[in-house]
Amino acid sequence: MLDGNTLRVTFERPVTGTIFEYTWLPMLPKHWLDALDLQQMFSWPFWIQPIGDGPYRYAKHTPEIMTELKTNPDYYGEKPRIPTVVL
Repeated sequence: MLDGNTLRVTFERPVTGTIFEYTWLPMLPKHWLDALDLQQMFSWPFWIQPIGDGPYRYAKHTPEIMTELKTNPDYYGEKPRIPTVVL
């Protein structure tokens, strides 16, 4: 990190894509996760109790089966046409 607001990502070799292709780079809330053990990262409740401000809200999750999202009534943009999404 260069400063509190800038992140530099360096690749071992040149890439041809844009930053939008690198959405795997998670932006995580430090105040929620800083004290947690990185060795236990994939068992953190954070992964199945997500937060966000997008057009959908987390509704429920059944491990290895499904995740259900519902429209977010507080979303500032256009309301999604599909009220429920099940992944």
